[in-house]
Amino acid sequence: MNTGNKFSVQYGRIEARIRVPKGNGLWPAFWMMGADFLSGRPWPYNGEVDIMEVLGRNTLEAYSTLHAPAYNGGNGYG
Repeated sequence: MNTGNKFSVQYGRIEARIRVPKGNGLWPAFWMMGADFLSGRPWPYNGEVDIMEVLGRNTLEAYSTLHAPAYNGGNGYG
Protein backbone atom coordinates (compact mmCIF):
# COMPACT_ATOMS: atom_id res chain seq x y z
CA MET A 1 0.00 0.00 0.00
CA ASN A 2 1.41 3.39 -0.95
CA THR A 3 -0.05 6.49 0.70
CA GLY A 4 2.34 8.97 -0.97
CA ASN A 5 0.68 12.37 -1.55
CA LYS A 6 -2.44 11.16 0.30
CA PHE A 7 -1.82 12.77 3.71
CA SER A 8 0.86 14.27 5.89
CA VAL A 9 1.22 14.09 9.68
CA GLN A 10 3.33 16.26 11.96
CA TYR A 11 2.02 15.11 15.33
CA GLY A 12 -0.33 12.36 16.34
CA ARG A 13 -0.68 8.65 16.09
CA ILE A 14 -0.88 6.22 13.20
CA GLU A 15 -1.93 2.63 13.77
CA ALA A 16 -1.74 -0.43 11.59
CA ARG A 17 -2.68 -4.06 12.00
CA ILE A 18 -0.26 -6.07 9.92
CA ARG A 19 -0.10 -9.77 9.17
CA VAL A 20 3.48 -10.76 8.51
CA PRO A 21 4.07 -13.50 5.93
CA LYS A 22 6.73 -16.11 6.55
CA GLY A 23 9.20 -17.37 3.97
CA ASN A 24 12.79 -17.02 2.79
CA GLY A 25 13.30 -13.97 0.61
CA LEU A 26 10.36 -12.00 2.06
CA TRP A 27 11.02 -8.71 3.83
CA PRO A 28 7.69 -7.24 5.00
CA ALA A 29 7.93 -3.73 6.37
CA PHE A 30 5.92 -0.77 7.64
CA TRP A 31 7.77 2.52 7.23
CA MET A 32 7.32 6.25 6.76
CA MET A 33 9.19 8.67 4.54
CA GLY A 34 9.42 12.46 4.81
CA ALA A 35 6.56 14.35 3.10
CA ASP A 36 8.90 15.71 0.40
CA PHE A 37 10.12 12.27 -0.74
CA LEU A 38 8.04 12.17 -3.94
CA SER A 39 8.70 15.80 -4.87
CA GLY A 40 12.32 15.22 -5.82
CA ARG A 41 14.29 15.43 -2.60
CA PRO A 42 16.49 12.31 -2.58
CA TRP A 43 16.78 9.73 0.15
CA PRO A 44 18.05 9.97 2.89
CA TYR A 45 17.72 13.78 3.09
CA ASN A 46 13.98 13.60 3.70
CA GLY A 47 14.31 11.11 6.56
CA GLU A 48 12.90 7.60 6.92
CA VAL A 49 11.45 5.76 9.90
CA ASP A 50 11.34 1.98 9.59
CA ILE A 51 8.65 1.24 12.14
CA MET A 52 8.74 -2.50 11.59
CA GLU A 53 10.83 -4.71 9.32
CA VAL A 54 10.76 -8.50 9.55
CA LEU A 55 12.98 -10.93 7.71
CA GLY A 56 10.60 -13.62 6.47
CA ARG A 57 12.84 -16.47 7.58
CA ASN A 58 12.41 -15.37 11.24
CA THR A 59 9.05 -13.79 12.03
CA LEU A 60 9.77 -13.73 15.76
CA GLU A 61 12.15 -10.75 15.44
CA ALA A 62 11.28 -7.26 14.24
CA TYR A 63 13.62 -4.34 13.54
CA SER A 64 13.09 -0.58 13.76
CA THR A 65 15.55 1.91 12.25
CA LEU A 66 15.92 5.65 11.69
CA HIS A 67 17.64 6.92 8.53
CA ALA A 68 18.89 10.45 7.85
CA PRO A 69 21.89 12.00 6.06
CA ALA A 70 24.24 11.29 8.97
CA TYR A 71 23.09 7.70 9.43
CA ASN A 72 21.80 5.93 6.35
CA GLY A 73 21.98 2.58 4.59
CA GLY A 74 23.65 -0.02 6.79
CA ASN A 75 24.57 2.72 9.28
CA GLY A 76 20.99 3.51 10.30
CA TYR A 77 20.19 4.14 13.96
CA GLY A 78 18.15 1.19 15.21
